[in-house]
Amino acid sequence: MNIRKIVRVYFGFIMMLMIVSVLTVNEDFEKYLISVFHVDATEALKMSDDAIWNMDFTDQDAQKYVVENSDYSVVLKIQGVGEQRFVSPGSDDKEVMVISFGSLEEMLLVKEIKFKIEGVNSKLIKNVKIFKGDQVTLGEIDGDYVTFRKVDLKVDPGFTKELKVVASLSSMTHPGQRIRFDIEKPEDLILFHANKRYTLSAYYPIKGEYLTVANVVLDDKDELEY
Repeated sequence: MNIRKIVRVYFGFIMMLMIVSVLTVNEDFEKYLISVFHVDATEALKMSDDAIWNMDFTDQDAQKYVVENSDYSVVLKIQGVGEQRFVSPGSDDKEVMVISFGSLEEMLLVKEIKFKIEGVNSKLIKNVKIFKGDQVTLGEIDGDYVTFRKVDLKVDPGFTKELKVVASLSSMTHPGQRIRFDIEKPEDLILFHANKRYTLSAYYPIKGEYLTVANVVLDDKDELEY
């Protein structure tokens, strides 16, 4: 094989790598928009390069993240926690999200909630708690799930009440890992409405907000270093 042929093969190989790299980056970035910033999958595919680079990815936008699940009798909302969604490895009692329940006409009782742990091995989660005002309920972690059996949140007609979900992480977590707690199916949310077993029949899974592990260190000046 002469030198000219070797050069042609080499440049052909380099061009192929460049094409594959561009296609891969675009696909990964679309997935990133969908998962991190909750951009609709169809819209992400349609977005031009200019539109992508002009998106506002500030913490202010992160605080606006809300999932609403309603069938006109019961309303469930999941609210993100903005810049607090970034935590360091081994963090304790970090707020993940706030879940609010509302009932339009009848008394609602939230009896039990079961979350599926997404993003990491459940062994990297030390514990998960739900705060109902000053009352704390500790979840039971079993495999990929964490269950809260005695939530007992009572919501009067026309009112809304909140539950704060808080997690503690193992020191074995590392920057880049992203944790989420989802309500996977209707059976994982035990509700009683007007004293009768009730199923919130909107879309599932109900996806929670992400908690992202980052390499964050507080120095003596209380400034964040990444």
